[in-house]
Amino acid sequence: MDDDVEAHIEDISTASTIPTDLSISEISDLRVDKRNPSKKHKQKLQQKEKDKISRQLLEKKQLEHDLQLLKIELKQKDYLVENIRTEYQLKVEDLEEKLQECRHQRQLIQAKSESELHIHKVRTALCSNEV
Repeated sequence: MDDDVEAHIEDISTASTIPTDLSISEISDLRVDKRNPSKKHKQKLQQKEKDKISRQLLEKKQLEHDLQLLKIELKQKDYLVENIRTEYQLKVEDLEEKLQECRHQRQLIQAKSESELHIHKVRTALCSNEV
């Protein structure tokens, strides 16, 4: 009977050690991990490095794009500033012309009033001499 019990225990132990489909993949994964534990770690590191490089490239392209947009905006503002500068230069030139005209008119009016004053003095002198 002991032999029967031992045979039965062996049957149970071999039956429980027969892998199912799910356990085969798990066992093979464990075997790979046990044989070369650093391979999976290296793969993870390589993937992280690839992800990091991809992220850096994406950030670089985003920064280049942002820089391009800023350059365009800067050129637009430069043109705007140049247009405003030109506009103000034209206004300054117009105002300088008006100033020159006003000065000229002032000189004419001043000369005319001096002339009239001189004529008035001469007439006054002549009138005072006649009396």
